[in-house]
Amino acid sequence: MMRTVLRFLWRSFLVLLAIVLVAVVILALIPARTPSLEGERAIASIEKWDVGGLEQAVLVRTADRELPALLYVASGPHMSSIPFSERFRGELEKHFLLVQWDPRGTGRSCTGDANAAPTMQALVSDTVAIAEAIRSRFAKDRVFLVGHSIGASVALQAAASRPELFAAVVAVSPVVHAARNEKTAVDLLREEAGKRGDGDIQAELDRLRLPYPDIETLVAQRQIVARYGGEFAKGDGTEALLHALRAPEYTAYDKARYISCAQNATRHFFSGYMSTDLFAAAPSFRVPVHFFLGRADLIAVPALVQEYAEHVDAPAVTTTRFEQSAHYPQLEEPQRFQQELIRALREPAPAPAQ
Repeated sequence: MMRTVLRFLWRSFLVLLAIVLVAVVILALIPARTPSLEGERAIASIEKWDVGGLEQAVLVRTADRELPALLYVASGPHMSSIPFSERFRGELEKHFLLVQWDPRGTGRSCTGDANAAPTMQALVSDTVAIAEAIRSRFAKDRVFLVGHSIGASVALQAAASRPELFAAVVAVSPVVHAARNEKTAVDLLREEAGKRGDGDIQAELDRLRLPYPDIETLVAQRQIVARYGGEFAKGDGTEALLHALRAPEYTAYDKARYISCAQNATRHFFSGYMSTDLFAAAPSFRVPVHFFLGRADLIAVPALVQEYAEHVDAPAVTTTRFEQSAHYPQLEEPQRFQQELIRALREPAPAPAQ
């Protein structure tokens, strides 16, 4: 009797295993796609473009190909915006020809090739190359440029170096001076830990060496930032992650290796990140510059970004604050984010102060 039961259980396990394996194979074979958009002049396409001699994944979506082009530069060097963008692109597609791409070493552009490792210079060059390709492919004069986090730092440098390509730049939660930013963030965390009477966190912060000597120290600090609401003002980003896991623009294989590609890209980029200084690298612009800041951000400290905004020389400079957000206003306040972005880019720029 016992032997019969064991045989039955074994056969049931094998059948279940076979079903799981078949499901995995089927999922792996489902190609990447993006939901269609209605209209004769609409575009909804996920493609591979040659960027800087590398094949990189590009998502193009718009209700009308004649709309102004907007290039969105992802958080980088470890993140892609494509699987998260369903949360904040709906209205943008009605006002812009929206282009996003997976920067080298991330998402669907992850190849494992050491020559494809992200550096600040390479990401700035790739941003310029993508903008030039947009102008050529879609017959655009200039491109609106939007970047988030390190992607914003990249976007600002690209706009400063090649102003003829761009109509305006929007920097969302930009890191403007990495060394000062990290020191200020640690000081703010230490102050908050004191208010909460959190001795364990204070001890962890005291053990951090500044400037960070390695990526592990940066990761340790970011874990404290997340615990104190400096990454997401509310929650821990789980909802955004679930959206990303359902994104049809990524295959099962793309999703399975997303984290490992992100970790590898971050390690390659670390030294470049810590030397970021936009006060020196991008002090002036020939196009309007707009800053979007999350009130609770402890990854890109708003006070330092505001200092940079007051430092830059540009035809127009504006600052918009998101009171319910930390580092990701596009995910925490997606509707307002889109409204403010459309307002900043489609309405006439304010006259510079006299």
